[in-house]
Amino acid sequence: MISTYQVGRLLVVRANDGKLSMLNRSFDQLMGMTVDARQMALGTRDQIWILRNAPDIAVQLDPPGKHDACYLPRVSYVTGDVRVHEMEFAGDDLWFVNTRFSCLATLDENYSFIPRWRPPFVSAIAAEDRCHLNGMTIVDG
Repeated sequence: MISTYQVGRLLVVRANDGKLSMLNRSFDQLMGMTVDARQMALGTRDQIWILRNAPDIAVQLDPPGKHDACYLPRVSYVTGDVRVHEMEFAGDDLWFVNTRFSCLATLDENYSFIPRWRPPFVSAIAAEDRCHLNGMTIVDG
């Protein structure tokens, strides 16, 4: 999967009978994304989309027997302009790099995001891109 925030595309590329096949979908300023066998998350200009895998639908797609997953949009969280970069599922939470507020964050039903960590030299959570945080990794969940 390739995201292109400049043109707002998600490109899904795969090998198909010795040739490349590509699925092209539009999302507004898509930057962050993560996927596992159950779900996919996409971070766009002001939303985070959660898509769920529906393998029972995947086996019905043409041509039969060629698809092992089918991710369908199920939930969208309105975050506002947080400039999502990296994302990762950890347990039941989706963690993401909130570049605009210089923190790592998770989603919440009542707020745009919940700040979970910020670098010690960033004195406050503010919409100022104080250090342009844009990467993270999860170790052991």
